[in-house]
Amino acid sequence: MADANAPAKSLLLDTQLIVTNKFTVFSSDAAVDKTKLTSLQKKADEQIELFKQPEVWLKQVTIDRTKVFSCLLAINQVNVPDIDDLTTQVDLLIGILQASLDNAVGTVEDEKAATATAPNRNQEALEALQNIRRKTLGRFQFFMARGIDLATNADFQALRKRQDPLRDNYTNKLRDESVLADEIDVMLLNGFANAFQASEELPPFFKHYGELSDFIEQRCPLPTA
Repeated sequence: MADANAPAKSLLLDTQLIVTNKFTVFSSDAAVDKTKLTSLQKKADEQIELFKQPEVWLKQVTIDRTKVFSCLLAINQVNVPDIDDLTTQVDLLIGILQASLDNAVGTVEDEKAATATAPNRNQEALEALQNIRRKTLGRFQFFMARGIDLATNADFQALRKRQDPLRDNYTNKLRDESVLADEIDVMLLNGFANAFQASEELPPFFKHYGELSDFIEQRCPLPTA
């Protein structure tokens, strides 16, 4: 598989070669301020070394080839022993390379942070389903106190017979992540829990119970026999 970063890596090697060659030319001239040259060379080397971090190459690195070429051309044209002009041109090059580095590392770090902080929607959906169970049990007790036993209510038992396998299948699929919940799924599931809690009569409770089954079946239908 072709390395998408091959052009950037090649450009960096060419850049290092040209700049190092210029430093060599300057170092051989007695009129050059060697202290300034040594400091500049160290700064340039450190910039190149930063690109040797493995995380830099986890994403495609984009370096403005035109700008780099212009800088290299200007560096090549600097006359010895003008170390100040060379410093100006090398600093411009370092700025371009650093901008590319910041973008590459920043993209990787942003993705890592997004992954680290991204909510687990499947876990939230499972928690919402558990909350629905609690609210349903609460309605059992609520209606029982009013003399209505849902355990023997034929209409509810028909609704329950349909929903139980759907809910169990959905729960298992959420756990093994063969089905992925999203934010809307979680919101709707929590909405069902609230609707159950607010149901003080059988008709709306039955209605919401059936709608929950419809929702689950749409998100995760039972496997066909």
